[in-house]
Amino acid sequence: MYLSHDRSRPATDSDGLPPLRGADVMRVDGALDCVSRKVRHLYDWWSRAAEGLQLPDWSQFDVTEHKPVVANLYLVKRRGPCDWFFAVRGESAREVFPRSKAKGPVAEMGDPDRALALNSHYEAVAASGRCYMVRGTILNDRQDLVDIESIDCPFIDSKHDRLVILGVIERIAIRPPAHR
Repeated sequence: MYLSHDRSRPATDSDGLPPLRGADVMRVDGALDCVSRKVRHLYDWWSRAAEGLQLPDWSQFDVTEHKPVVANLYLVKRRGPCDWFFAVRGESAREVFPRSKAKGPVAEMGDPDRALALNSHYEAVAASGRCYMVRGTILNDRQDLVDIESIDCPFIDSKHDRLVILGVIERIAIRPPAHR
């Protein structure tokens, strides 16, 4: 995730999760305080699916039951330790992320420091078995500042014996950079 600015932040947050530059990363352990109805939709569904389980199975998710959020979905698959691969991004998600980075290894989604932070973030989400909400600002292809809210929800893909993270990202506001 290309975030437009850095804030002075500790090396990890209180949960031991490496922070994403310029973003607030919050573990969700119950009630969700969010702006986006799409983030709420996915989190509420995930919470019901995870009831009594460490992680819900990916086979439980049927995209046809989630039409309000389809355009905002992204799917990240774990190929190995600290090796995540963007597999799917809906049209609205592509408006937030650079279009040239619609699919492929997270390690190739930006500079090495950003890629390492994002891979570490996904590892921590998967290891915790909990959802994490992210709020921050992304610089899009048009060089606009896009305030986003997203949620990363971990699943086990028992059919392929791997972890996946399904997320929703929504643009909360967009503004031109101050230097224009």
